[in-house]
Amino acid sequence: MEGTEDIYVNQDLPSKPRAKKKEARTGAQRFTDEDYPDYENISIPSRSKDGALESQSVPIQCAPSKRPGPSSTQKLILCLYLLLGLSFLLGIILLSLVLVKSSEFSQKLNILKWELWNVSSTLHKEHENIKKLETEIAAINKKTNSYEKMASQLRSDLTKNTNTLDRLKNQVENLNKAPQPGPNPSANST
Repeated sequence: MEGTEDIYVNQDLPSKPRAKKKEARTGAQRFTDEDYPDYENISIPSRSKDGALESQSVPIQCAPSKRPGPSSTQKLILCLYLLLGLSFLLGIILLSLVLVKSSEFSQKLNILKWELWNVSSTLHKEHENIKKLETEIAAINKKTNSYEKMASQLRSDLTKNTNTLDRLKNQVENLNKAPQPGPNPSANST
């Protein structure tokens, strides 16, 4: 790449002064940067074929430095922004689904309302027809009751008249059987 300089890890950089602690360090903390000034010569312990430990010094090859990437906090913030954006996107998708479903539900409710109104009007008409029929049935019942009364009156009158007729018939028969006053027609012929 033209115009860029190769940057190596082992360039002479000013070292940062470190604060010295009064406590004695233990383990890996007891080694300081003065023990390993440039970290160029790293010795790797390895076993030889006869089983003895040997330390081999391996020089570190310098590689060109890359542009510094985002730190871990920047990565976390980027992930949070990404999650926030995804949650907004998911919220928008869910809101649109809710709106679609609510419009479908509203249409179904309007259809049900219309059907209910039709059924209600039909029931109202049938209720009015039932009232008319009930009034007609009540009028017919009154007429039949009056006709039954008239029929029972006629029956009672007929029974009285038949009794009267029977009595008159008996009287006529009795009169026919009774001797008539006056000349006897059978006595004249003798």
